[in-house]
Amino acid sequence: MDQLKSVGFGILYFSYESVIEAFASVGIDARSDESTPDADFRKKLKKWKRLSHDRKTSVGTKLLELNTTGVQEFMRHLERAVQRQITSIRITPLHGCAKDCISIQEAVGFIDGYDEAAIAGPIVKYEIVIRYDNGDKIDGEFHDKAAAVDFLQAYQTGNWTPAVEGHDADVE
Repeated sequence: MDQLKSVGFGILYFSYESVIEAFASVGIDARSDESTPDADFRKKLKKWKRLSHDRKTSVGTKLLELNTTGVQEFMRHLERAVQRQITSIRITPLHGCAKDCISIQEAVGFIDGYDEAAIAGPIVKYEIVIRYDNGDKIDGEFHDKAAAVDFLQAYQTGNWTPAVEGHDADVE
């Protein structure tokens, strides 16, 4: 959970204790562990299914009530993400082949001798950085034009998904 938060994900976490307390409010003992028999689970599920719609809803209400601070924090995070606006999109097409050097002297020599005016080699990848007015940043690396365009068009339609198979996109 901390790892997801550290890269900018909003997390809504309900503690085990709060879940137990919420179900207890309607008379269901939701406690279990790895040794809980299947028959016990079936009894608990049967009791849940017999509850009225209002009583089932009250479990959710109780869970939200017990976790008010976390819910409010998550809603603030969600609101910021939904209301954010793109402020810039930087696209860097990278051409040529990478040069691996084994010394500083060799690396400096390569840079000094590099002809910046000549585009050398085929496209290697497109790097895309999208920046938002709330400070969020999304980086993407795509090895072909179609994937880069798909990534950008997903933002236009609002259907963006953070994982495009075979490509990297990082959210900060």
